[in-house]
Amino acid sequence: MTKSVFQVTFPVRFADCDPDGIAFYPRYFEMINNVVEEWMASMDWSFGYLVKELGDGLPTVNIDCQFLSPSRLGDQLNFTLKVLKLGQSSLTVRIEAMNNGTLALGTTNVLVYRTESKVIPKLLRERMTDYLHES
Repeated sequence: MTKSVFQVTFPVRFADCDPDGIAFYPRYFEMINNVVEEWMASMDWSFGYLVKELGDGLPTVNIDCQFLSPSRLGDQLNFTLKVLKLGQSSLTVRIEAMNNGTLALGTTNVLVYRTESKVIPKLLRERMTDYLHES
């Protein structure tokens, strides 16, 4: 069975940059969250549905981030996301951003599905399994 890797591209915008036109590192964390949000939407589990309709959440509780190469205003960052570990209520994802073939950013994030039942819903868990790349 072929495992999926989620992919999305975001431009480095003016608001993302310092006065020299280089992406300011805190803005990467917003981009990382946007990657997770887009991934969830691709599985028909949008943050609007997650938060507004279900009253649940998916906060990041730990993040290990390496800034490997600068990105500049106008660059297109190609993000990928894959699941490294899928537990009952949490998951670990690897997110990387490529900029013109160069790895610009790498993160390993632990996310916790926040819900009354304290477990990831079965349907969502099945969809997440498609992205599972356990080592």
